[in-house]
Amino acid sequence: MRDSVEWILANLGEVMWDEPEADKKNRHLWVRRGVDFSGDMTEAYRWMTDGLLARRNVYELLG
Repeated sequence: MRDSVEWILANLGEVMWDEPEADKKNRHLWVRRGVDFSGDMTEAYRWMTDGLLARRNVYELLG
């Protein structure tokens, strides 16, 4: 399922897993993307909204 999760989150930024080779049921997952806080935050808000929708898709995939 890891490839499917990464595919869903790929447009959001760098996807990082804790202990990527470990065989366990629970994992921590980070998606990182740089943001310029000195300017207009529209792009950052759009990224956060897209991230929430993508996480819902991951939840449906795993649920």
